Parts: sequence; structure tokens; C-alpha cells
Amino acid sequence: MPTISFTIGDKVFDLYPEEYILKVGEGPQAQCISGFTALDVPPPRGPLWH
Repeated sequence: MPTISFTIGDKVFDLYPEEYILKVGEGPQAQCISGFTALDVPPPRGPLWH
């Protein structure tokens, strides 16, 4: 999995796979899932990003 970088202002924040991939379960039944999720906030409170 790649390192994912976010730039906020002039600062770069790196996320490594072990920081954004979640292991759920144990043994052969274990699954790895993304720690990212979509978020769509409708008006009047959104959208959050332009």
C-alpha cells in the first residue's frame, strides 16, 4: 500500500499503510479495510470541501 500525503497550508502530513488500514478479526477470518470513508454533507452545512 502507498504512503498517502496531505498538504495543509505548507505542511505535508504523511500517512503510512499501518496508520490507515484497519485489521478486523483474527486468524484466517481477519480482513483489512480502509480507514477512509466518504462524507457528503448537504447544504446548508456543506459541502465541506470546495
